[in-house]
Amino acid sequence: MLLAGADDGRTSLLEVYLFLFVLCQSDSLSLSLSRARLCRKHNNLIASFAGHSAWVSTVAFGADKTRFATGSCDRKVKVWDTTARQCLHTFDDHTDQVWGIAFNKAADRLVSVSEDRSFHVYSL
Repeated sequence: MLLAGADDGRTSLLEVYLFLFVLCQSDSLSLSLSRARLCRKHNNLIASFAGHSAWVSTVAFGADKTRFATGSCDRKVKVWDTTARQCLHTFDDHTDQVWGIAFNKAADRLVSVSEDRSFHVYSL
């Protein structure tokens, strides 16, 4: 899955497939690019999340990918549920745009950093 923040305050959750080359084995047991097949899948939009009033500047998944967080130029940090497709928490402690966010390994805490030169740690 891929998260993409946009300047309209929306965040898109996409299912992304890679382009793969499947190499076929030739008679001489060497791999030949001339016999390669291209397996291509398209990106699928799973959901679009609206809630910020300005550009979404940073996104991060929790470890199990059931939650993700967004930070925005609207000075807010939001935590979202990918299954329910709704906002779980909104934090507005920053006084300037949010540039970075990250979950800890257990995904029960979130840290955010801002242009206001502060960082905040949130318990989820």
